[in-house]
Amino acid sequence: RTQKVSFAIQKATEESSTLQTTQNMDKPINQERQLPDYAHDLERCKDFLNGYQEFGEDLFKYQEMLQEISNRTRIEIYVELDDVLAYKQEIDFTERIRRNTNRYLKLFCEAIDFLLPPPSVDISEREDIWDV
Repeated sequence: RTQKVSFAIQKATEESSTLQTTQNMDKPINQERQLPDYAHDLERCKDFLNGYQEFGEDLFKYQEMLQEISNRTRIEIYVELDDVLAYKQEIDFTERIRRNTNRYLKLFCEAIDFLLPPPSVDISEREDIWDV
């Protein structure tokens, strides 16, 4: 199955970018830039999708969206970068998503494919392009 994932880039992410820049001012200019560990970041994506709860809520926002995808009542998942940042305060991870969105769209799609639960309702009578 194919799911569509979108990122909502909001003001808090811009603030995290400012924080990241400020934190890196102490590092030498000639320090080599390390490539991200995409396998580890894939696990971070899975952890986020499984564990994120909105502040003060008992519901798991993205788990519910995954179930809706499985039940075919939703076709898109919007991953809000504010949520990614709020989840474990991982500024570096959030900044990598913002800077390399195409790569992280693919990582989130892989995570969604891995985590997608079975349908909780009967979908046998629904006909759509996924059934072809």
